[in-house]
Amino acid sequence: MIDIKAIKAAAEAANQTKWQAYHDHGWLVVGSDDETVYVKVSKGSSAASPDATHIATANPATVIALCDEIERLRKDAAAYHALKAELDKQMGAKQ
Repeated sequence: MIDIKAIKAAAEAANQTKWQAYHDHGWLVVGSDDETVYVKVSKGSSAASPDATHIATANPATVIALCDEIERLRKDAAAYHALKAELDKQMGAKQ
């Protein structure tokens, strides 16, 4: 199973400003200007590169939101499984 807590902790520790993809001196740069966090993807790539867009979109705020949603859905799934088990038990007792 994916370690959601570790992923969320890493995202919370990362730069929380908006991430973006842009060109800088012939390099496609993905990251945030706030703390000069840059990832050089490849020389000569377009700012519309699917890889650059993915990296910029998977910023800390997005990762935190996804982790929160996964945690919520896991809790819902556990509640549904418990309810189903109780209903199955009740139905078995009636037969």
